[in-house]
Amino acid sequence: MFLGIDDNTGLVYESASSAPDRPVLPIPTVSRAKIIDAASDWNLLGSGFRVDAHAWLFREDSFDAVTRTRRGRLYQSMMGAPYPDHQSRVMPLPFEQLARDDIGTDGKLNRPLNVYAAATTLLGRDNRGLGATLALGTSIAASAWRIVGVEITASGDVMLTLKALSPYGILPKLEVAKIDGRFRAEVAQSLQRVVDSAFKESASAVVDQCRDAAALIASRWIWQHSGDEEILRKDLAKVAETLAADPWKKFAASNIAKTIAILHSRGKSNEQFAKGLRTPTEEDAEFAVHAVGFLLRELDWVLSPF
Repeated sequence: MFLGIDDNTGLVYESASSAPDRPVLPIPTVSRAKIIDAASDWNLLGSGFRVDAHAWLFREDSFDAVTRTRRGRLYQSMMGAPYPDHQSRVMPLPFEQLARDDIGTDGKLNRPLNVYAAATTLLGRDNRGLGATLALGTSIAASAWRIVGVEITASGDVMLTLKALSPYGILPKLEVAKIDGRFRAEVAQSLQRVVDSAFKESASAVVDQCRDAAALIASRWIWQHSGDEEILRKDLAKVAETLAADPWKKFAASNIAKTIAILHSRGKSNEQFAKGLRTPTEEDAEFAVHAVGFLLRELDWVLSPF
């Protein structure tokens, strides 16, 4: 199938031919899309449909808020230029108010369409794009999604299943009142750095931010309960040991903190070489973000949902 978007109104048309003429109702949600291979790619999203000649579009067909998944079709620019075809002939919409002279003998009218075809170039990527990060939106605001399913429909469309990668909803909301005023700002800032890096920087960089946040959270929590200034100077592994010791016995929090520390060391090239360790992956980074959220919940620094 081919997709056409009216350059003036944003109305959407489709057809099995390369001249989309059938209005799509209800009007679907259509977003700019771009594969993110490096952090710098986030700066190349553009701000609209006419920014470049090779833009991809994602047409959403369904969204599940519980599983945080979207299904929809991916299109690529067919025209090789960002400017619309002003001679596109389309069928009028039922609610359009038109003069009799606007409609030709074929029952259609001219509309300036940007035309897109199924984005089959995605299939040329490794694993046909499975596992890649897809950004939806523009340079003003965009979200990150993991491609977890790729299909070709009977009509030749490239159908994607996407899983949300947003850290919002993964990190719980911090209850600032439970944190000593001396440390409130730096704890909040450390969590913001986790959010800013999550799924936009390299896996190792995300793990680094999670390690820093975990060390800050755990050490400041211990200080609030003991007044031990020395704990504020220790690294995460040592802080984790203290969490498991008397009188805290926060074993789950301790073990999750130790795991984050181990993941961080795996991001160092010398550690990888010396111990034969694998490089942290995107899935490891996602785990590290979840782990910081778990640590916050175990130490009871989050707002109650009730």
